[in-house]
Amino acid sequence: MNSTEPILCLNDVHTGEGTDVSLQIAPGEFAVLAGPSGAEKSELLLIAAGFRKARQGSVRLLGVDLAWQRSADRFSLRRRTGFVFQEPIFIQELSSAENVQLALRYDDLLSDEDIFGRTRDLLSAAGLTGDMARVPDELAPVERRRLGLVRAWIREPEIVFYDEPAKGLDPASQQKIYEAIHNYHKGRKKDGRPSAALLACNNPQWVLDLADLYLVLVGGHLTSRADRTSIRGRRVALEREFLDSIQAI
Repeated sequence: MNSTEPILCLNDVHTGEGTDVSLQIAPGEFAVLAGPSGAEKSELLLIAAGFRKARQGSVRLLGVDLAWQRSADRFSLRRRTGFVFQEPIFIQELSSAENVQLALRYDDLLSDEDIFGRTRDLLSAAGLTGDMARVPDELAPVERRRLGLVRAWIREPEIVFYDEPAKGLDPASQQKIYEAIHNYHKGRKKDGRPSAALLACNNPQWVLDLADLYLVLVGGHLTSRADRTSIRGRRVALEREFLDSIQAI
């Protein structure tokens, strides 16, 4: 993949419910996609990540045209991307630590020492400092969300897709989740290994400060775009415009 090429490029992508979206995300860029429930944000993320096929249009992820991807491309892309689902599902027979290590065990590229070290560092980055020998069902809801973050980060992906990663949590817990996401991507940039992101949410209140690119999906189309400079200069106005667009539906 050419370093100047967008890490993700959607061109006239249709989800099947009338949504028609075009966007580009550069390497290391953090994009926020806001929209009401039912706006097909989740479907769009699944298509962008290669889990589902677009009804129409093209998707290019990490230099691979997903319409023509081979099996080898699919496995390679899984190793280079991370995905945080709305409702994280874990293997209950495994401990919390084992759940997030599973992908690395499958890859068989790192020593046990390196796997344990990376797991420890990412659990700390996500704010999980308790006993990770517990199974996921023993964790509080916010801890399960944090564990979902670590699972998506464990392979040090080039892009992470976040599908409403704090859905259903109280405001204080939502803020903690988004702070963990912010700190992770900030740390990757500081280390010279930036990770791009596409984060979908119902309300941009908590995530505008993270965004290099801000997009609003309403009525099947992107109704608003703002870059980092515009976001900083018009933050309050952008929040108000989003609420107005939701009320107009």
